[in-house]
Amino acid sequence: MIATMESAYTVPPGVIRNTVGLFLATLRAGGVRPWRSIATFAEEEIIVPTGPFAGRKFRLDRQPYARHLYHEIDKDCWEEIACVGPSQSGKTLVCFTIPILYLLFEKCEDTIVMAPSDDVCIEKWERDIKPVIERTQYDRFLPRTGKGARGGFDSFMQFGNGKFLKWMTAGGNDKRRAHYTAKNIVMTEVDGMATVDTTSLESDKVKQVEARGNAYADKKRVLKECTVTIPTGHIWTRYKHGTESALMLKCPHCSEYVSLCRHDFRGWQDAETEVQAKQLASFFCSKCGEKWSEDNRRKANEDALLVHSGQKIENGKVVGEPKETLTLGFRWSAVNNLLETMGNLGVQEWNGSQDHNKENAEKKLMQFNWALPYDDPNFTMTRLDPRDLARRQGAWVRGYVPEECDTLTMGVDVQKRSLYWTMLAMLPDGRRHVVDYGIHDVEWDTIGNVEAIRLALVEFRERVEQGWSRMDGKQIIPAEVWIDAGYWSNTIYGFINDPQTNKQRYRPTLGRGFGQQKTHWYNQPKSTGNVVKYIGNNFHVTYFKSQQCNVIELNTDYWKTILHSMLLVQQDSSRHLTLFQASKGEHTDFCAHLAAEHQEEKFYPERGRVVVWRAHSKNNHWLDSTSLALVASCAIEEYRSREQKQSVSAKANAGDATGSQPTINLRRGLPTLHN
Repeated sequence: MIATMESAYTVPPGVIRNTVGLFLATLRAGGVRPWRSIATFAEEEIIVPTGPFAGRKFRLDRQPYARHLYHEIDKDCWEEIACVGPSQSGKTLVCFTIPILYLLFEKCEDTIVMAPSDDVCIEKWERDIKPVIERTQYDRFLPRTGKGARGGFDSFMQFGNGKFLKWMTAGGNDKRRAHYTAKNIVMTEVDGMATVDTTSLESDKVKQVEARGNAYADKKRVLKECTVTIPTGHIWTRYKHGTESALMLKCPHCSEYVSLCRHDFRGWQDAETEVQAKQLASFFCSKCGEKWSEDNRRKANEDALLVHSGQKIENGKVVGEPKETLTLGFRWSAVNNLLETMGNLGVQEWNGSQDHNKENAEKKLMQFNWALPYDDPNFTMTRLDPRDLARRQGAWVRGYVPEECDTLTMGVDVQKRSLYWTMLAMLPDGRRHVVDYGIHDVEWDTIGNVEAIRLALVEFRERVEQGWSRMDGKQIIPAEVWIDAGYWSNTIYGFINDPQTNKQRYRPTLGRGFGQQKTHWYNQPKSTGNVVKYIGNNFHVTYFKSQQCNVIELNTDYWKTILHSMLLVQQDSSRHLTLFQASKGEHTDFCAHLAAEHQEEKFYPERGRVVVWRAHSKNNHWLDSTSLALVASCAIEEYRSREQKQSVSAKANAGDATGSQPTINLRRGLPTLHN
């Protein structure tokens, strides 16, 4: 009977382990048992999951930079830490995985993790975090229920010690990033997330997630790691804003402390083969010029001193007041990456110098080996000055079409209370001239719904059909009127399908690019068919079956760049743009709209480094309408060129030896596109 009772009340070993673990975690969280330092935690608990040291305990002396980073983390004085370092240097394990496990299981604190997308979150969990947990005593805390059970992924994971890990991404709407708060936030690949969606009422995604810790005031801790991309990238910006800390290495020859850079890595330049490059490559002291061996390099890193901006080394000690900031900017580079030999670095440098795509090779070396941003020397970003634009006036007064013009195009930006429009004249040599622009009122406040927009478009159509006077007295009607259908789409499609609307003149458009309602990249199709009717230069015509009309999809970033360049070149150059003659101040508002956006260089994981357009003023409607008018005119120009070439080719094949040129109807727009 007694044995039966004992058997009935036997507690499973797993329950005992979890209960004891939870009890100890509770004591630690309450301050009964002091926390270990993150360095001690890492060396006592972590087993390296992959790589040359897989299955062995984590050791700081393999990558000495980690000891300095962990010492700074233990100070618990930095509200933000921005880590930048080479690829293949243990950056993910040191700066991402171990800090997360330390927060969850040693300090017993809830943690938010942010990555660019759901796919990246899953990859980080399955490849970088879960395998490490499974090799520690904390595998017993892995979730046993829900999607995260048995090592699966869930955006909200609660572990056996009661602490949660919440995953957040740059995707989705703001509400996905607004429901959870935590003291600790760990971010990876931040350069791909620090961009603003123009549909968001809040700031960029990184700042939104950072705000999830605001309830903890100065106790909030944000840790970021990312490969460096460009000078304006988020991680490099935060590093420069912070302490800009550097690891100073003691030269074994002159005993001076130096920070060795790429120009101190030499020898490979004299090689004729990659084998020679591997043999000759080495670091040289920036003070005495002596060559370092691998043993010299390792010893120097083991004895390195971390120096913040504003500090220096005197008599082997760091002195001086560091830069006043709450951000630790921590960087290490190729000289500190002891997982990579100098010989292998030399081979990579030599191969890069031989690469036919030198820009791409240079960018890869700077970002992945030297943890430096790549700045394209050929790329410049110039903002437009509205005052300069207002002086770009042609020889014609407002509303009159130049005599050498046969074709007009128009762009229309539809707003709730106004239609902003611009009309361009196509001139010889690719020149464009703004014949007229204006605002057509929408009686939204009177009518109170989208019917006001439809009626405004009908009224405006009547004005367009009257045409504009050419200097010789002829009336010219715009060949193409392109209307932005990004907002009020159904209303605009309805207007296009109105029997009174000429579908070969009035065309709905959808802009693709950064900031176009949502960030939709432009993807140009490769062939036409039942859906894609026509493909042009950075635009194409798509048949929308549900709307029973053709819609022009275009690359807004590309075409705004073209317009930008036409507004910058001298007026005596080809392919420039002029405005009609006006008195002082008449063009002020229009030119302010044209200059309301500027170019920025951004890094996106799926696209790399791209140039996008950022609005610094909400009054950019004439910029949009002028861009549409320009695309329409270039589309006509391109179509005519194709038609002429095809006609000449057809005559040649038919044996026409007269040499006559095909007749082109210069007032015609794009080809007839049947639905």
